[in-house]
Amino acid sequence: MATQSCLAGVLVFTATGATAYETPTHDQISGLAAERSSLDVTLRESLGLSRGLSEVVLRQRLDTWLREGSVKEDRIARYLNHFHNPTVESWLGAGYFGNVGQSAILWGQNPDQEVPSWSWLNVRQYYLDALTARRKGDRDQALADTFEGLGRLIHLIQDVASPARRGPRLPT
Repeated sequence: MATQSCLAGVLVFTATGATAYETPTHDQISGLAAERSSLDVTLRESLGLSRGLSEVVLRQRLDTWLREGSVKEDRIARYLNHFHNPTVESWLGAGYFGNVGQSAILWGQNPDQEVPSWSWLNVRQYYLDALTARRKGDRDQALADTFEGLGRLIHLIQDVASPARRGPRLPT
């Protein structure tokens, strides 16, 4: 038992700190996730978008909208809502320093984030609008918003998966 305690102490005092993902990393991870998922095939076969993730909507490819969303999520003060402490009793206090920012899990579901809201609820509405809006311009805008929103939500998942989410880093 003493050997195990000694080993644990050595590991604690010699461990190096993990760092949070930087902006280019979010871009790369999001791009790879989209590329390796079934999304491209789904866009082609189920939605009739012949170019899949390469489909250009509002002068930009869908995969670019997604990657751009994952980068934009760190802008302004949004990054204060990218933390989650699972050890607290109430998730209302699970954000950065308890109450400076909202828990990333709650933030991603909060339709009252700001305007426009990139919550899961709102991104689902953008997707519905992309499928059902009467005008092509409205459908295109909604599809671009859907992919930007997915990128922003993917960013939150990436952040809470990073062990360094105990304190904020300033956006680059």
